[in-house]
Amino acid sequence: MPKNTKPSKYKQSSSSRLLRTPIPFPRSSPEWSREHKFRQCYGISVEDVEIMYRQQRERCAVCRKNIVLRRSKGQNHACVDHNHQTYRVRGLLCSRCNLFVGSYEQYQSLIPHIIAYLYNSECQT
Repeated sequence: MPKNTKPSKYKQSSSSRLLRTPIPFPRSSPEWSREHKFRQCYGISVEDVEIMYRQQRERCAVCRKNIVLRRSKGQNHACVDHNHQTYRVRGLLCSRCNLFVGSYEQYQSLIPHIIAYLYNSECQT
């Protein structure tokens, strides 16, 4: 399967209403790009993301640090967290927590080994 192609089950789980509704921005605009990404990748709209953002009080769902919706230098931007098997959106995370959650899901079986490694390295010093 090509690198950027989503499995067919993803398209089936997406909201068909969103995929059929035209995006009200010119294709060359950043707004069109954001809306298109949210619809194609997660089956949600920009408005859905803004609602989650307000519901989470503009904070990461894991560490509770402030996040911003649009990438801005020096600020912690929001990432849409989703289950990589069902593609169900779980919430908004800061980039650091998003990376950690993704790594945890992928390498969950290694957690006990990581804990043992950290514990043993502390005992040796």
